[in-house]
Amino acid sequence: MHIQRQTPMELVLQDGSRWMSFLFVALAVFVAVASFERHSWRGLLVSAFFLFFAAAFFRHSTFTFDKMQRIARWRRFTVLKNESGSIPFDSIRDIIIDAQAGDHNSVNYRLVLVTAEGRTPMANLFEGGSIEHYQKLRRQILDFLGLDSTPAPETGPLSDAVHNDTSSSVGNDGIPSDIEPSLRALLAQGRTIDAIELLRSRKSMSLTEAKSRIDALRQKMKQPS
Repeated sequence: MHIQRQTPMELVLQDGSRWMSFLFVALAVFVAVASFERHSWRGLLVSAFFLFFAAAFFRHSTFTFDKMQRIARWRRFTVLKNESGSIPFDSIRDIIIDAQAGDHNSVNYRLVLVTAEGRTPMANLFEGGSIEHYQKLRRQILDFLGLDSTPAPETGPLSDAVHNDTSSSVGNDGIPSDIEPSLRALLAQGRTIDAIELLRSRKSMSLTEAKSRIDALRQKMKQPS
């Protein structure tokens, strides 16, 4: 996700991979035309393969924060779904960073709008990138809305925000503070394996060690506040 346009009265953020979809469509057309000229049916299979990837990458999200009307208009679409809506500024409580373990020991993120009615993801999928990038976007949006951009403290096991600052201090239990809220959220949902993988993607450790620390965190969550 990135800021596509910003003026004193409007902030527009976009996320998506339509350009890759268009690239695959162009390749599919090129291969199909060449196949017809050469009377090669195998080429048509390759063309269909490119079209499949074009459909998979056809997704886009747009969030427009209109300060004049004090409303956030959003639209998310994929090849199978098209969603849109609007959210009054007065309903927005915060913006959190949702985290998910990715491949090759990576962590993927996306921004989520927290409103009085619930939560609205600002992207169709989790994306790679640094946590600093998403923290900066969060601060820029909240500053534009006139809301406090100070990282909020964790309020309970269902908090899945990455609310800490750019530092990544490690607590006494060996769990980095910037992902502990996400780990707690995963455990609260019963997703122990995902919690272990997220921890291992953030810190280099064995499966046994990661499981031990996650078990300790689970026991900590069961204790009275």
